[in-house]
Amino acid sequence: MAQQMIIQVTAEQEEVAVIQDKRLVEYYVERQHEEPQIGDIYRGVVENILPGMQAAFIDLGWEKNAYLPLEEVLQPKELNGAHPNLQDILKVGQQIVVQVKKEAVDNKGPKVSCRLQLTGHGLIFLVNAKETMVSHKITNEQKRKELQQAVAHTAGLGQHGFIVRTAATSLPLEVLQAEAAALLQHWVLIEKKINQATHKGLAAAEKSLGLQFAQNLVRPGQVEEIVTNSEEQAEQLISCFPQLHRKGKIKYRPEQDLLVDYGVKQEIASCVKRKVWLKNGGYLVIDKTEALNVIDVNTGKFIGKGNFQQTILQMNLEAAAEICRQIRLRNLSGIILVDFISMDDEESRQKVLTIMDEAANKDRIKCKVNGWTSAGLLEMTRQRTKVPLSELLERECPHCQGKGRILSEETIGIKLKQELLELSRRTEAEAISVRCHPQTAAYLIGSNGQDLQQLEEKMGKKLLVEGIGTLADEEYHLQAIHTLEQQGSKLPVEPHEILRVKITSQHHEKKRDGIARLDGYVLNILGGGNAIGQEVLVECLQVFATNAVCKILS
Repeated sequence: MAQQMIIQVTAEQEEVAVIQDKRLVEYYVERQHEEPQIGDIYRGVVENILPGMQAAFIDLGWEKNAYLPLEEVLQPKELNGAHPNLQDILKVGQQIVVQVKKEAVDNKGPKVSCRLQLTGHGLIFLVNAKETMVSHKITNEQKRKELQQAVAHTAGLGQHGFIVRTAATSLPLEVLQAEAAALLQHWVLIEKKINQATHKGLAAAEKSLGLQFAQNLVRPGQVEEIVTNSEEQAEQLISCFPQLHRKGKIKYRPEQDLLVDYGVKQEIASCVKRKVWLKNGGYLVIDKTEALNVIDVNTGKFIGKGNFQQTILQMNLEAAAEICRQIRLRNLSGIILVDFISMDDEESRQKVLTIMDEAANKDRIKCKVNGWTSAGLLEMTRQRTKVPLSELLERECPHCQGKGRILSEETIGIKLKQELLELSRRTEAEAISVRCHPQTAAYLIGSNGQDLQQLEEKMGKKLLVEGIGTLADEEYHLQAIHTLEQQGSKLPVEPHEILRVKITSQHHEKKRDGIARLDGYVLNILGGGNAIGQEVLVECLQVFATNAVCKILS
């Protein structure tokens, strides 16, 4: 199925969007910073070796050490295939050349390997591999032999090797041989940089994000066009894919917001939303925990037209297609559990499983559907390479610490009252000032200021409540006031002040009057009981500690 690829480059970031059937199916973004990226080659120093884990931590000159497992370490020839301990191969303080395989995530540093590779369109160059292999997806034996022979005798290859990728089947042999020579020459330049470097740090950066994805995406007949707003990217694409350039499929459009032009900007904005609506009126809820990703299917407004079981199947089939798309879009990885609407018959369950299996087979990233669990959940796993989109675009909420929930104003108010009563017993101050969120202030004051009066009676002190909208919901500050001069004016309004307010409810006792609030402070609006929901202009007639009496001017 033909796809469009959009590469948009700005001073801050590079974005890659893949569009299929006029819908966004993949989106990646890379910020212009110094974090290690997949494919980057570093000269590092062995910082620590953990014998129990058979892994080492490598100092790359970055803020987090990289993780190097034993299986990614080149073993010396003298071991002759034996299973060594890592401390027999590496020593603390030893300099080592590694390549980033997985980017840093959360508090974990990047995962690296000593097995270096350079990726091209039709080939992967293997440093120190001495072997040329062909992708198992190429099944024609004659074609496999032809491709292998075409690149195995590349001049100067020596101790290095190749993997022939599936995309090589669409390339003329002379183009493939030219790519093999170019990759080898590229490695010679990188090796020279590595040998000249005297300190730990980046030795060679991977290709741009757009070029990486173009090399993975381009297949015969699958690409409708590749569009970029970067002249440099366009030149690299033309050099890498001359056959596409000759067909006019590589397009350079400078000074344009391509994502807006292609109508995917809004879809990108929804990629981090928790709830995803389906066309039939149902919706998905996507949550991430420390250990796994959970996707819940809900019928929402969908009622269907057939019998009950047919309605459920129809709902689950549409949900399955969208779930596959969302997994790719959000770059979810690790364990993924999907809670579909319960289906009684095995045939319906198999239809849903087939959609998920087909999508997993088309995914560029290794993905496996493990089937139904005993609890009726669909379990799947997806390899982790780049960080999930949500971790790149968002940060943890500083108020809820990632929980997604905060204490209610009632809970905060009760806790605050307890602290005020305790503080009133410990201080000889004449009054106590409270600065808090307006919702908490409203809870302390009460509907007509009666709650505040009762609290003052219990405390035996004057209480000055100030609602401040810029404070977080759970944030409040207490201050003991020892003199009347120190109190100052803590009231939010003054006599004869004119305000525009919204009447939110009727007065609890005087139904003719209405109630408005100003940062939790109660405004008793005379004759406003019939204007609930309306904004009115009022004048403050009398101002008290807990409320003010106002009249309507318009």
